[in-house]
Amino acid sequence: MCDDWVSLGSSNVDRWNLSWNLEANQEIENSGFAAHARKLFETDFASSEACCLSVWQIRPRYRRMLEWFWGKVALWLESIGSCIRRRKR
Repeated sequence: MCDDWVSLGSSNVDRWNLSWNLEANQEIENSGFAAHARKLFETDFASSEACCLSVWQIRPRYRRMLEWFWGKVALWLESIGSCIRRRKR
């Protein structure tokens, strides 16, 4: 990668992005911005922790319940969004 430009963006494969596709990738030609973005990413990576499958599988029951609950809320909201889009047609 060149030191005087940076390309930022994301590509998440989940039901929200597949349904709404509200993401954009940008290229910015500015070495100061590139250095700042690089520093932010390095700081974030340094303060993050890996989530290993074995640890994720033994997470507490309350975490599983929260994930289940918010997953149901997300499906419900997606269903409402689909109904609204159909009515607007």
